[in-house]
Amino acid sequence: MLLLLVSCSSKRSKKEIIALGTSLNDTSELRPFNKGQKQQSKAIKLDSNYCNTSVLVKTHNNINDLTVADISKFLSTFHKDCNTNVEFSEWSNELLYQIFDTYTKEVTSLIAKENNYEKEAILSALKSPINDTIMPQSLIEKIQKFDSNNQVTKEIVIALQIAANKY
Repeated sequence: MLLLLVSCSSKRSKKEIIALGTSLNDTSELRPFNKGQKQQSKAIKLDSNYCNTSVLVKTHNNINDLTVADISKFLSTFHKDCNTNVEFSEWSNELLYQIFDTYTKEVTSLIAKENNYEKEAILSALKSPINDTIMPQSLIEKIQKFDSNNQVTKEIVIALQIAANKY
């Protein structure tokens, strides 16, 4: 059963779709859940960045020249429901490690200060690196150079230590 509610207050207003029993593969496409897949616990806005591969493309193309806003938008793509999209999960994980390596202070500060990120999804990605080009221990050392007293920073370091123990 699929229940959709669409709200438009003007031609160009953002549409909100509340989908029960669906998962969001892309910000433009709804698809039914596979059997055994857990239903989403909350509504997802159609215009959200969750699992948005176009944000990954932009991030990848500008990896050496990202602004804080670009990094923030990238971090907002992480969500527990994205784990069912293997291509998204792998690519976002690789980009997360690259961005963390290049923009360590900015990423750590954003995660620590912003409440609109799915912090657990980001930490989960950090715990399970996809490739070994950037070692978690090197990121831990970078983070500890500028901030290790913040609770979120400690959580990030713990996630990276779990990743480092996998090597």
